[in-house]
Amino acid sequence: MLDFWAEILEHIRVRANQTLSSCIGIAWGIFMMVILVGVGNCVEGSLIKLLTNERNNSVQVVGRTITKPMKGGVEGAVVQFEKQDIIDLCISIPEIDGISPFTSSIVNVRSENSYGNFEIAGVDQPFFNVQKLELVDGRLLNHNDFANHEKNVMISTYMRDVLFDKKDPLGKYVVINDIAFKVVGVFSILMYDRIMLTPFDSYVSAVNNTPKFNQFIYTSGSHNVKQRVKNFLGSRFGFEPGDNNALFFQTYEESLESIDQVFNYVRYFLWFIGVSTLVGGIIGIANIMVANVRERTREIGVRMAVGATPQSIKNLILGETIVITLIAGAIGISVGWMLLELIGMLIDAMGVDSVVAPSLDVTTTFFSMIVLLIAGLVSGLRPATMASEMKPIEALQSE
Repeated sequence: MLDFWAEILEHIRVRANQTLSSCIGIAWGIFMMVILVGVGNCVEGSLIKLLTNERNNSVQVVGRTITKPMKGGVEGAVVQFEKQDIIDLCISIPEIDGISPFTSSIVNVRSENSYGNFEIAGVDQPFFNVQKLELVDGRLLNHNDFANHEKNVMISTYMRDVLFDKKDPLGKYVVINDIAFKVVGVFSILMYDRIMLTPFDSYVSAVNNTPKFNQFIYTSGSHNVKQRVKNFLGSRFGFEPGDNNALFFQTYEESLESIDQVFNYVRYFLWFIGVSTLVGGIIGIANIMVANVRERTREIGVRMAVGATPQSIKNLILGETIVITLIAGAIGISVGWMLLELIGMLIDAMGVDSVVAPSLDVTTTFFSMIVLLIAGLVSGLRPATMASEMKPIEALQSE
């Protein structure tokens, strides 16, 4: 057996130029498959990391249009809440641990040296128990901010970089609608990258001029709260509990399930693209091996004349094709892995915490090797069969 593989390696070494030509297509195909799958893992991991910045039991509720009104309701009316509604909701359903309005507007924001269009959101203090924020500098909005309707804001790291040129913004002011808001904190979370947070009442007085809002967020350790929330709000705003258009609920688990479903299809698509690219390499190596067999017709004739069986000839060509395929695949996987590692190092160097570095997982590597073995067998089958079917006398007479 060792002699068999040693002979194959010797043939590959002697025909180094042909081997290199054979390797290029396969190496490129497996390289593309590794890169596509690695980048897909990067995007999926980043989205999941983004979602994990929310409390796992948080629920977002958005008021929409009533389509099934009951007594007191109006078909086509838009569900809009007031603070008393969510206060009464908490009293009615004590299993709700925390609840906060979340209402926002796109506004022009100016600092001393810069300006831009950003989103300002009005929230209540329980928001910080519902939503996880990574506090980078300063403090969270506190009880005094909410009680005194202070014109204070927390801004994202991105807004700090744009409005204050990456310098310390604490104690400085931004101007919105000709009203100055004092920066008291800086936070980091990708989903709020262009959002600043201010007390709800400060938002109403300075930006929106209405106490109504169409979105709130709550948390609860109980799993049967959702329907009770829907029943309570349906009774208050006059729509049937079965009106699925009146309210939109989005939970952490539902978000993860949606991402998982989407990325199942994305993974299939990426594998399809990668394998399709690999097919081109398989066809290329098959054609090169056919030409190789034709060049070695006399050699094959000599082998058969001294007793080599058709099966041994077939095994020799198949083995050579598989080894070339595995060598090419190893090169493609290695180069792909190194490129993914380089991208990961660049992401770390840039300090982009919200992005997961692309990676080559064990499953991808295992299936890539399986695909390579199959590719080697498929690409070597035709030339191996052709070689094994040669007639010794005809092969010896070949020039």
